[in-house]
Amino acid sequence: MGRLRRPLPSCDDPPCRGSRKPHMILKSPSELRYGLERPRRIGTLGRRTARLTAPARSTRMFDPHQPVPGLHQAVPRSGTTVTSAPAPRAGLLRLRGVSKRHGLVQALHEVDLDLSRGEVVALVGPPGAGKTTLCRAIQGAERIDSGEILLDGAPLLIGARGRARRTARADVGLVPQPEASEHALLTALGLGRTVLGELTRCQVNARGTSPELAAERALSALRLVGAEAEAGLRGRQLGPTQRGRVALARALVLDPKVLVLDEPVEELRVLARELAADGRTMLIVTEDQSFAHTTADRVLFMSGGRIVESAPPEQFFSAPRTSRARDFVSRLRRR
Repeated sequence: MGRLRRPLPSCDDPPCRGSRKPHMILKSPSELRYGLERPRRIGTLGRRTARLTAPARSTRMFDPHQPVPGLHQAVPRSGTTVTSAPAPRAGLLRLRGVSKRHGLVQALHEVDLDLSRGEVVALVGPPGAGKTTLCRAIQGAERIDSGEILLDGAPLLIGARGRARRTARADVGLVPQPEASEHALLTALGLGRTVLGELTRCQVNARGTSPELAAERALSALRLVGAEAEAGLRGRQLGPTQRGRVALARALVLDPKVLVLDEPVEELRVLARELAADGRTMLIVTEDQSFAHTTADRVLFMSGGRIVESAPPEQFFSAPRTSRARDFVSRLRRR
């Protein structure tokens, strides 16, 4: 009689005692032919596992207008502006995420700004906060690294050249600080042009105005700022006060949509009050509390390249909300 052979174990046989090897997995002809799978026993000592089943599909239709939980919730960023006044409506000038670096110094860090038509905003802050860089970026004289600047709904043409660039920069009139204003005027008038000739040339190049009409508008702008007597003077013949008035007339003669004043002197602050009363949209860098109280609709406090706080003048200078703004206001009071 031949020796009996033990049959091979199948998946339905109980595990062998003392065996540390997993059972051999055999496939039936139906599995091989149709790809059907049966519950299998895997692992040592015959451990059984549950059959993996796909989760039941939801029959609810996807509504694109319903917010997805955890996806459409706003997450506050670091350095968010503390706002005490109601947010202004989408207006004439809008900045979103504007950043600028000078070497290792982050001059502007994701600046957001809204300026409505006819609004006067005072920009305050310690030295080195990035106020001048922000003014130059708005006017297009400073190329930003990231972000966008929209003027009247259209992006600012920073990389444009020729007349397109001059027209884009003319829409934002910038009156720089007295030192920078003196350098700009001396450069513009250094070719022997008079003040009236320079104001006429600006309109012809930027707006395409005829020379006759440009000369009339130049005289009107000089008359508006009280510098009509300086029309025939050249750059070296202008005093500090005269240069400031001519710089303001040079910005106004192009009929800008936004007027930016970077730390104007006392004479220009008086003119700025008159322009604000006429409904001119302005952004003014100043540390004069009385001027901000009487002229500005809103105060923006800037520090470290960020706009830290936004509030009405009465509230900002009496009870600022952030610690850096309180330190700044206390230093102004001690002057």
